[in-house]
Amino acid sequence: MRESKKTIKVKFVGFWWWDSTNDSTFTYEYTYLMRILRKHYNVVVDEKNPDFVIYSLWESDIELYDAVRIFYSGENCSGSLMQADYIIDFDDYEYMDRHLWLPNYFFFEEYADSITEGMKKKHLVADEMLKKKNAFCSLTSSHETDMRLSILKELSKYKHVDCPGSVGHNIDIPNGSFAVVDFESKHKFSVAFEHHSRADYITEKIVQSFAACTVPVYWGAANVDKYFNPEAMVIIKDEDDIPSAIERIKAIDNDDELYLHMLKQPAILPGMEEKFENAIPNLEKFLCNIFDQEPEEAIRRGTHTHNNYMPKKSDEIFYIEKKANYLKSRLYADSFKAKSALAIIKWLTKRDIKKNKQEKKDDNR
Repeated sequence: MRESKKTIKVKFVGFWWWDSTNDSTFTYEYTYLMRILRKHYNVVVDEKNPDFVIYSLWESDIELYDAVRIFYSGENCSGSLMQADYIIDFDDYEYMDRHLWLPNYFFFEEYADSITEGMKKKHLVADEMLKKKNAFCSLTSSHETDMRLSILKELSKYKHVDCPGSVGHNIDIPNGSFAVVDFESKHKFSVAFEHHSRADYITEKIVQSFAACTVPVYWGAANVDKYFNPEAMVIIKDEDDIPSAIERIKAIDNDDELYLHMLKQPAILPGMEEKFENAIPNLEKFLCNIFDQEPEEAIRRGTHTHNNYMPKKSDEIFYIEKKANYLKSRLYADSFKAKSALAIIKWLTKRDIKKNKQEKKDDNR
């Protein structure tokens, strides 16, 4: 910690807690990001004249901010190095000092400090946790998807599945992540299905399942076994894989020795422990690198892209990209239907480019 703290002016925009209809108790003060900033700096939240804007995907007018732009995504939506100076998201790559891998289960303090730590140690308490289990399986999701409905339908043919979320709701539990983990811990299995399937997009769902010392039934990132131990869970590749997965679950459920063996498997793969341990220290280094600079020195967009060159975009293309980004953000915010968003964005972009070309032809006549 510095002896004399530098004052920084920041603003948070485009996060889910900014929605007045959202009754979530989360704010930026509950994030590890803000904990780190307050540790090193005198943080002033300036709504009118910020030097640094920290934004997420529910912000369509980020181009209007003449400030250092730091993008964070906890959803299946990557940041753009053309738009942001720095990006924090699920994608596992390095690019200069501009990108950081940080899954959403490290973003909030309660996950990073408690639930994620519980996941790391779950294999050490397997025998004790086994005594708590008095139910078959849980599904705690609040957003319906075809895959979630499919697995619920097929699992329910075998045994009852407890569903406290809106997907198949049949039981009530208190609100909050700790309540979810406690609820899941009473079950042998827990369904951990993502909203979408994409490499590296692995959310808190599987982390909660491991922290509860269950055997997760997972669908989502095809490379989940890059980070997490496949011997500790049941991985479903696609919808066609569900029938064979159900048979696998039945076999585990009816073999106490096999089930306990899976509980005693570490959640994180050997060789990945260091990556998980360094997630928060790396976030601290990443943020200090940004905020130790003066705002004008910290700007990267337009000067630090591939080959240190960014072609100047025409007004028409800029307009199209802005419209597409806005539509994409709203569709994520309203319905999370990524495939539909992508299809509409492609159609919109092709239509507007074709229209712009035609207008240019008309102008030249």
